Amino acid sequence: MSHSETEQEAIAYLLGELDERQTAAFEKRMANDKALSSLVGELEESLGDLALSQSEIKEPNNELADRIVRSLPDKPAKKQQAAPAKEKNSEKIASFPMISVLGWAAAACFLILFIVQWRENQTLDRQLEEVNLASLELSGEIETLSKQLADLGLERSQLQELVSNLRSQRTLDQIQIAALNSELDQLYHGFAIWDASKDEGVVRVYNLPEIDSMTQNYQMWVISDQSPNPINGGVFSVNETGSAEYRFAPGQPIDNVVAFAISLEKKGGVPAPEGDIYLSGGL
Repeated sequence: MSHSETEQEAIAYLLGELDERQTAAFEKRMANDKALSSLVGELEESLGDLALSQSEIKEPNNELADRIVRSLPDKPAKKQQAAPAKEKNSEKIASFPMISVLGWAAAACFLILFIVQWRENQTLDRQLEEVNLASLELSGEIETLSKQLADLGLERSQLQELVSNLRSQRTLDQIQIAALNSELDQLYHGFAIWDASKDEGVVRVYNLPEIDSMTQNYQMWVISDQSPNPINGGVFSVNETGSAEYRFAPGQPIDNVVAFAISLEKKGGVPAPEGDIYLSGGL
């Protein structure tokens, strides 16, 4: 049952328009529903206040009206036809209490309609507030996505620039590029470029968590199918946006490099990976 239908049923209950079965069922619902009981109390209080304000209306003094009519001089015969009109006026005066009752009922209906409309307006205001909040959240998500797209465009430009610089220095036969991704969070990503002719490379990372550089470092690992263990590529930190560019050189000849990895380790690095692997990717 909608909120509006509940209010209409509560109004019918207060006005005595429900039969015995409906009344008993409604009162049982009120006993188990505090919100419904509160609504009935508010409507009953509003109607009670209105009835109290109407209770000061006094009925006309019919006896005084009759005395005034009897004290009037007799009318000519032609005008005696007006007597029925006077009687009709007396009837109108006598029916004045009914007019006041009808006025009270109309006012009560107006008040009830006003309360219903007010509650509906409150519901609409809450819904509008929720829509506005959802719109703000959506705007924030759009802004975040736009920033990520801009970052991806910047990454593409930087990669093209790196490849162009390497092309101008030597042939690309010895250049390998690996995309770095994460199993921890899809936002963590980067790429590594390996120059086999010099056994050195460049890694660029994005959106990694900022760390305490006094106690932690990200550590680069070079993986070769000729070595049983990952080869240490050095340590680095990221800026406040989680980005960094780091040139690494293991300091030893490495044959058949097949992949790279980045882990989070204690300050200064470790001989072999101990912490979580934040990025990895194969050639």
